[in-house]
Amino acid sequence: MRHVCVSAGEGRFQITLEAVVTDGEGLSCFLYGGTLPHVGGAVLAVPGPTLHGKQLSRVDVWSMTVPGHKDAEAAQQVARKIVIATQQSASVTCGVHVDNATGEELSILGKNIDAATDALIAQLRDGDEVGGQQR
Repeated sequence: MRHVCVSAGEGRFQITLEAVVTDGEGLSCFLYGGTLPHVGGAVLAVPGPTLHGKQLSRVDVWSMTVPGHKDAEAAQQVARKIVIATQQSASVTCGVHVDNATGEELSILGKNIDAATDALIAQLRDGDEVGGQQR
């Protein structure tokens, strides 16, 4: 197994995405940041099934959330992107919090989440661990 950790942003808007990459069987990730990293939601995403040679969906997703939290929404976006890039199952647990965040601050957090996700995928590609196989 391989551990990959990436970050994007600074200060209270910093986002960290850690992943444990199994041997071609998927990724287990923790997405956290802001002023109070925590566990607020979790998602499991898998490549969509095929039937008679036709792919029924790109990604199937199941999510759970701690009442009152919206972290599963970010976890869903990250998990979908990882599954599409790697064609492997991915679990993402997420907890990002900034007290009284404005719309603009939420936008900054969203951009940092996207940047961290892109950085993780780039590192996975550099490590040749995409497509469910090592090259």
